Amino acid sequence: MADQVQEKLPPGIILVAHEVLAPIAPEDMLAALPSEYHALPRETVHLRAVKTTLSELAALDWAGHRRQQADEVRAKLLPLIQDHPGWRVQYFGAAPIPLAMALAYIIGPWGPIDVYQQRHDTNSWRWIQQHRSDKVRFAEMQLPQGKISAEGAVVIRVSISHRIDPADTRVVIPHSLAEIDIALEAPDEDALQSPEDLKAVKAQFDLAVDRVHEMIPNAEIHVFAAVTVGVAFRLGMSINPTIHSLVHAYQYSKFSSPRYQHALTLQRAQQAVQPLTAEEISEAKALRVQIGVELDGIRNVAKQMAERDTAEPVEHWLKVAVPDAAPEHLYGPSRGLAKVFDTALMDSSVDQITTQISNDFFYHRPSRMWRFDDRFLATLAKRFPDEADRRQAVRLLILHEGVHETTHGLTGETSQEARRFPKVVEEVDYQADVWAYVHDYAIQNFGKVVPEGGARAFFLNVLKVALDTFWAFDALSDPGYMEIRRMNRYLIWYWQLLRLELCSNLNDVLKVLASRPVIEVAGPRVEAREGRVFYSLDPARFDRPELGLFYNYRILRYGDGPASRVRELLIGFREQDQAKIRESLKSISDQIPR
Repeated sequence: MADQVQEKLPPGIILVAHEVLAPIAPEDMLAALPSEYHALPRETVHLRAVKTTLSELAALDWAGHRRQQADEVRAKLLPLIQDHPGWRVQYFGAAPIPLAMALAYIIGPWGPIDVYQQRHDTNSWRWIQQHRSDKVRFAEMQLPQGKISAEGAVVIRVSISHRIDPADTRVVIPHSLAEIDIALEAPDEDALQSPEDLKAVKAQFDLAVDRVHEMIPNAEIHVFAAVTVGVAFRLGMSINPTIHSLVHAYQYSKFSSPRYQHALTLQRAQQAVQPLTAEEISEAKALRVQIGVELDGIRNVAKQMAERDTAEPVEHWLKVAVPDAAPEHLYGPSRGLAKVFDTALMDSSVDQITTQISNDFFYHRPSRMWRFDDRFLATLAKRFPDEADRRQAVRLLILHEGVHETTHGLTGETSQEARRFPKVVEEVDYQADVWAYVHDYAIQNFGKVVPEGGARAFFLNVLKVALDTFWAFDALSDPGYMEIRRMNRYLIWYWQLLRLELCSNLNDVLKVLASRPVIEVAGPRVEAREGRVFYSLDPARFDRPELGLFYNYRILRYGDGPASRVRELLIGFREQDQAKIRESLKSISDQIPR
């Protein structure tokens, strides 16, 4: 019996209609099935959460759509597969190549799958024969012969429906370690006529990715495919997450330049969220109580500051926090920020009952309560095993959000919408950061004599804790991408950290904080994902990495090289390696005259 119909019939079948680009009629799917399957018990799943058109693919939000698709699969399809062991999935796809590959990557390990594809000449989904056809003859495939340990990119072109022009892929990946072509001698949209033909294409692809794993193990694989949806699905099934390097899928558009656009990376799918353990829930509960204690401490000192200000009124918040500070120590745009005793921190409390919210944390104005999600608190607790650092992290967080809420009008909910304006958020975040850092210093040292060098040590630790907190937010994000506003915030504070290391007293520290660095990188590909703007941190796609800095009324530019390691800086962000980021920036900072 042929591949599609096993010698022993399965107990049932699950029909999957992957309807991204077009609907698939149930009667058309049934007509394609082997006659032996018609009497079997069956379930049908229509995957319709993602809808788009061919004309929209060039600007598609691939990450967002992949997430929607994965959520639908986990809700509708995987439970069926788990509840019906031994049943065979029957896949029918009308979807873009990257999303077909992504779907296969999710469900491929779950059981036996038969794949069908629609013919262009008849629109039928039925295979016209069961044996290997004469039309499927492959051109000779050149596989890597020598072992290469270098990191880099390997290009695999799969030309089944149409011939892929190597020039189109070299525009995207100009310096690959190897190029492999899997191609029919005569590509055609209806070249594949049987399940055995499809199996032959998959075998070629398996051979290619396995050889790359063997000979160039540190390379990432970039797949450019001119194939049917059924072939794309089979390609996705070939990727083993525990064996193969990262596999990148591309989408072709004749109206784009370059014609191939990066869509997604198979191994970077959003994973299903695991339930918190009893220990994590307990840690979150304890930290929530601690936040309440820290808020009380802030409030108590703020009341004393208010009494001092009533007796001797001062103009702005910096004079309240640090009475000896001179006007030049104030970051100009932050002059109008609220004094600490005029913020929502004074009459608010921490909600100890609500444990699950969607935005990690936010200030609930009607109840005047700060609400924190258990998962966020558990992540924060794990990030800071040292109790003093953990306490400082939550103080900085509520101070930052307190001035956001009072002066900037941002809450946990409105700040999500504000992300659409990264330059605006970059400015208000810097204001709130400086305000929080200075107030934490003032509150922790209120009424105390700070020893020589104490201010420098305090603020260096503040930045260490703050940066660790930033990374706690990014710990579960896709390392291949970083939102531009977040990278700019990191660049600002790593740069300020280098400047603070040269300080000797509080006045020096305040002068540094009073000057916001204007700094950014160029070179990573910019992509819009889910309404926000990201850098792609794929090194193979960097275009002349460069760092720009506005310093002393001049624009300074630093290209990548031994003396200014911009590429290494970007790789540091990809690897979330703080030491690499700091040292890469220091290679540039050391060149600037003081």
